[in-house]
Formats: sequence, structure tokens, C-alpha cells
Amino acid sequence: MQDKILKATDQFFAQFEPQEVDDLPMAPRDFYTEYEKQYRKLGNLDFPNGASGKVLVDTQEAAKRLRKAFVVAKERASRLAKNGDQTRSQMVIAQYMNENFMPAVEAIVHINGADEVSNSKESLDVLDELVLLPRGSAKGFTRSFVQSLYQSELGNTAPSSDMEVRHAVEEIKGLTDRGQVRAAIGKATKLLQQIDMGAHRAGEEDYALLLRVASR
Repeated sequence: MQDKILKATDQFFAQFEPQEVDDLPMAPRDFYTEYEKQYRKLGNLDFPNGASGKVLVDTQEAAKRLRKAFVVAKERASRLAKNGDQTRSQMVIAQYMNENFMPAVEAIVHINGADEVSNSKESLDVLDELVLLPRGSAKGFTRSFVQSLYQSELGNTAPSSDMEVRHAVEEIKGLTDRGQVRAAIGKATKLLQQIDMGAHRAGEEDYALLLRVASR
């Protein structure tokens, strides 16, 4: 796993290095064939709808332990850069990412699974705030890192509803049975938003029901 982390880090930081320009024309790509292959591949996978709230709890706990190392590394890298020592500044950043940030993400994924971590927007936002880069925005880095490093593990999670979703679905069914359609639509719409943000997890049957109710 450490070798995979190092490889992912090297690939990421390579984008900040000057790239050679190839004057030779590129061969045309068959985008339709590529799309068809990707579509068939995705059709055989099982992706969860949303994520368990436990992902955010575990992430916040990991973030507490990670924050001190982040503050120290950020300050040190900043001071080195201001003094003109860009090489050592980037070394400090790479060391923090390799030894602190990425192992923390690895631990969260190990506990909760790559699919759920990738779906938990709040968790990803928390982790993005603890990313150190030589320059540019860190927004979206954690999701890209998880999906790159754990590509073979994505799409292997059988969708299931958490307790909150199961209770809410029963309440919505009760509202529709009593003719309280507007209340059911409002509750279904709010729950779908929470699921799509990764605050809750829904199985295929419950998610489809919520879509039907919300689209009335």
C-alpha cells in the first residue's frame, strides 16, 4: 500500500513540473468506442447511493489528529518558499502528504470502504482543507486521490439503506397512504438531497421510491 501511495503522490506532483511539447500530431481517438467500454464496465458494478454518517464521524476524528501536522508543515513550507527555497518547500509538502495526510485517508477508507468515502461530500470537504499543494486549489483532491488509489475497489459495495433512511421511507409511505402528498414530497426531496450529499445511504429500492415521490 505504501508503494501505491508513493506512486499516486509522484503522479500528482508531476503535474506541477514543466511538460515537453510534442509537435507530432496525435492519433484520433475513438470516443464512441471508449464510451461504450466504460458504460459496459460501470453497468456491472454496484455503487451505493450516498454514504453512512459514520464516514463523517471517522473523518472528523482523523482530522483532529491530522490538523497539528498540517499547521506545522504549512507554516514551514510557507517560510521556505518566502525565503526562495522552493525545493525544500515542496519537499516539506510532499513529506506531509506521504507521511500524514495519505495514511489518514487510507485508514478512513480501510474502515468505511472507498465507495462510501468517495460519496461523503462533507468528509471530502474536511479532508480537502488539510491538503497541502505547491500551488492551486485543493478542492476535489481527496476524491480524486481515493478514486485513483482505490480504483479496483470502487463499485463493489452492495447498496443498502441506513437506519435513518429506512425510518424516513416508512414515514413517507405513511404520508402517501393518508393522502398527505405535499408533506411526502417535501420529506422525500430533503432526504434525497441528504443522500446525494453523502449524509445518508439508501438501497436501490428505497432510492427509487424516493425519486418517484419527489418527482410527483
